[in-house]
Amino acid sequence: TTGNGFSAEQEIRMLEADQKELAVTFASLGLSIAGLITGFGEAADAANAALFYSTGHPVLGTLSGLSALPIPVIEQALGLTVGACLLVKVVWISGKIIKNAVVIASKTKLAKPFFMLCQKTGRFFQCTYEKGKTVVKAIQYELTHNSMKPGYVNLGTEIKGFECKTLVQKIAEAFDKIAKWWYCQYQLHLQLREAVEYAHAHGIVVKGDIPIGVNRNSVDTWVAPELFNMDMAAGAPPDMFAVKGQNWELPTYNWEAIERTGFDWWKKRFEQMARYFDTFRIDHILGFFRIWQIPRKHQEGIMGYLNPSIPLYVDEFESRGVWFDYERFTKPYITDHILWENFGDEAQWVKDNCLYIEHGFAWRIRPEWANQTDVEERHRRGEISERVKYGLFDLISNVLLFEVEGSEGRQYYPRYGMQTLSTFAALNDHQKRVFEELYVEYFYRRQDAHWYKSGMRKLPALKAASNMLICGEDLGMMTHCVTAVMNELSILSLEIQRAPKTDKIEFFHPADAPYLSVVTPSTHDMSTIRGWWEEDREVSQRFYNHELGHWGDAPYFCEWWVCRDILVQHLYSPAMWAIFQWQDLMSISPNLRRDNPEAERINVPSNSFHSWRYRMHIALEDLMKEDDFNNTLRNYIKQAGR
Repeated sequence: TTGNGFSAEQEIRMLEADQKELAVTFASLGLSIAGLITGFGEAADAANAALFYSTGHPVLGTLSGLSALPIPVIEQALGLTVGACLLVKVVWISGKIIKNAVVIASKTKLAKPFFMLCQKTGRFFQCTYEKGKTVVKAIQYELTHNSMKPGYVNLGTEIKGFECKTLVQKIAEAFDKIAKWWYCQYQLHLQLREAVEYAHAHGIVVKGDIPIGVNRNSVDTWVAPELFNMDMAAGAPPDMFAVKGQNWELPTYNWEAIERTGFDWWKKRFEQMARYFDTFRIDHILGFFRIWQIPRKHQEGIMGYLNPSIPLYVDEFESRGVWFDYERFTKPYITDHILWENFGDEAQWVKDNCLYIEHGFAWRIRPEWANQTDVEERHRRGEISERVKYGLFDLISNVLLFEVEGSEGRQYYPRYGMQTLSTFAALNDHQKRVFEELYVEYFYRRQDAHWYKSGMRKLPALKAASNMLICGEDLGMMTHCVTAVMNELSILSLEIQRAPKTDKIEFFHPADAPYLSVVTPSTHDMSTIRGWWEEDREVSQRFYNHELGHWGDAPYFCEWWVCRDILVQHLYSPAMWAIFQWQDLMSISPNLRRDNPEAERINVPSNSFHSWRYRMHIALEDLMKEDDFNNTLRNYIKQAGR
């Protein structure tokens, strides 16, 4: 239902009755109002916007008392007619070019006029000023984010001296810009609290999510830039989903500085979550033990290293009979053959413009081309081709070791996946054995006790900050210390059938899950059950025979009954919780699920342009009428004792 108590169908009927201009606009484009409001994919966001424009229910959500305002008042506040606003949105939808950034920008633009409208009509909420420091930082962000420069942290430090009580005065020049964000956050707070209270009244536990990182330009980094390594980015090493690793573009934490404050920032974060949630998932819990850290001068995840970690020492090479050749081991290995493979016909241009010869024989990259971020910027400006960009990326990353800053040439991090590189292939056999031995030592042996202490310094203090049940997303390159700490602190693990935590088995069976765990067939960063089924025919065939226990050939497409078998396996697991993506639940119905499994995908981690893309293709009001589906699902859950 919408904010004034009407159902969506009632709203639509009122729309059709009261807004002739709206109906004419839609009809001219061959769209129905109901179809628009239901929405498909990103168009659903614009459908929300259309509903807002026409009924007075803002995209930001229900605003107290605002829904009763007449359309003419809203039109005046916006400075546009309803029809004009809708026409823009409908054109976006019909052209299938809607972008999330456009939708967000539209919502932000609308926030101020509605805030001003509430002021004029006496509906402006009474904001509390108890969180003054955060308010100051929100002000800084609002006043400067349009002209953000790489050195904005210094600017933030300077602005930090502003007096909160001065900035929040209604007579202050920037008050409207500031209060607009108070208004949005307050409304979001009210809406979320209302939703949580409704859920609790119906016996529903609400689970939240805490990402491991924060945006580089977020209020958090303005509040306390000293708590972050702003010259670094968090990410992940290469895996089956991203062969060059992942760069999340999020600053890493300065844990030493955070610990000196008694983990105050993190505790406040948990306390705020407890206002809305009964339990929460810590995204990438491994980041509390160590993080994959990439210098900002580089773009690809493969240029990172583990932090904290015990590095390799020069003595370890020399004690194994390998003379430490600094030039050979730490600088990109470049030959004419490599240049031809990377650049083809453009190899000569690269030699002339990007390289120079050192010591009379060794190719070296010029300083202005030695960082991937600089290369990316040159490509963005159209100075180089895409092949040259990625060829230079590969040259820059063709190294064996990264020197630890400040170690005076005595400590090094091994480059992840070095065994696949031409620089490794060019080593002699003895050197290869030593590098391989030290590589295994660094990544898989020496860090465990160090990381155990790292995790135990942080997580117990944070867990004590609230009574919420904690779930840890412990996927990826796990170590024994992570499992040990999670068990000690009763933090639930995440178990995914197709992603076992050991390379000794191909699939994890839900029946083998511990009680303190969450089982799920897929996450928001993976393809759904149906999408995964079609990715590799041989894998799905083995799964069909060995995990589901069926004889014969697996169906080419993941039929509804296959999805049902997988769902039931998870429901009968001994794990405390079985959690499913909505798409996977609907996959058991041949009538309700989408035709194309690719349309079910939420995120593709290696593609920042494919994030949070999924939208439901059926209205909740219609879903509630699907008795066969609802009764079947309810029966499966009850039979499993959940």
